[in-house]
Amino acid sequence: MGGAGKKIVDQLLVQYYEKNGKFPELVGLVMWGGTEILRTEGIGIAEFLYFLGVSPEWDKTGKVTGVSLIPLEDLKIKLSNGKVINRPRIDVYASAVTSNVYWISLMVNAVKLVNDTDESFKWNYIKKHYNETPSLDRIFGLPGAVLEGTGMSDYIPNTNKWWNSTNLTKDLAEIYLSRVSNSWTVDENGRLVVSEKRETYEYLLGKTDLITQNIDSTWRFLDSDDYYDWFGGLLGASQYLGANPDTGIVDIRNSNNYVSRTLEEEIEFEIRSMILNPKYRDELLKSASGWLSYSEKYEYIFGFVSTATGKDGKSLISDSVWNGLAKNLLSPSFNVDSDFKSASFQSMAGWVIVAAQKGLFNVDPKVLQDIIDKYINETINYGVACCHHTCANLEFNKLVVQASSLSYDKKRSF
Repeated sequence: MGGAGKKIVDQLLVQYYEKNGKFPELVGLVMWGGTEILRTEGIGIAEFLYFLGVSPEWDKTGKVTGVSLIPLEDLKIKLSNGKVINRPRIDVYASAVTSNVYWISLMVNAVKLVNDTDESFKWNYIKKHYNETPSLDRIFGLPGAVLEGTGMSDYIPNTNKWWNSTNLTKDLAEIYLSRVSNSWTVDENGRLVVSEKRETYEYLLGKTDLITQNIDSTWRFLDSDDYYDWFGGLLGASQYLGANPDTGIVDIRNSNNYVSRTLEEEIEFEIRSMILNPKYRDELLKSASGWLSYSEKYEYIFGFVSTATGKDGKSLISDSVWNGLAKNLLSPSFNVDSDFKSASFQSMAGWVIVAAQKGLFNVDPKVLQDIIDKYINETINYGVACCHHTCANLEFNKLVVQASSLSYDKKRSF
């Protein structure tokens, strides 16, 4: 079996093995059927199959008609030092957005095929895990064919809903699990069957060693709330259930050079190459739509650091990067002279203020106070932006008034 799917899996396995000295037993894939799978002609499905050590079967017309086992002795990876070693069949599940019965059937049948072998647990992690929890459900998603999210991108922007929460991590994980713990499988008649299987999903998340998703278009992780909704939600729930998975974001846009980064590396790369890149920033800030698009990235950053942490509980974003994002808002590029600029600035400043107040980073006190003062001034000058995390949250407004160094009259006007 060749092709992109094998290439991605081999790269992820080599990186995991060389870092940890062992193979991952269980991998979680984030898979979007209506966009990603169609655009890439099924690369995500190919990854799912190859983790298991299964190959598609084709008819004479090139249509995939089924799956077959790849012999264990043919499952090998080549380490960076040139050494070739055998690898086991890796257990894998998908957090998926698809109702395509054909795609689901391929993955369901592959899992069953691997579990039906007489291989040892040492070389077959599907069988090992089935022995612990007798379920072969490996495709999970929403309760129906609906274009909705996991709940992260609905809940997090409404800061008034969780401002006084004593355990936001738990709240978010429970929301995610309540939405996505639905198994998608196929019955003996080839019909889709969707059923709640939270116990199985929690078992899988709690044992996950690696979570991965591909980047195959111009959209990156800070270009849409879907990424912190699905990838962040999955990672956060896995961590909440006791796992400490590695992450692998694979940029597959250049077929000659796939680049895999951890989530921490990917977010920092995007922040430095786009948000804090003067050429990118200043070009985007030439239009009203650009200001809106730019301001949304601050929300998505906050979304990620709220839903999950980095490896071993470390923050996804360092203090230096956070402070860079804060100082950025005080640069001349953010000269506010119109209502749309004010609305975008208030949104960005609001996220930085909330992040600092919630202890997500160690903020430079002078920078924070300057942002708060500017936030109040722009609100007075152009009116309240009425973002969910600003005007809809009275506690937030009390916070900025208390922390501001502006005059009593200014605060009263605010």
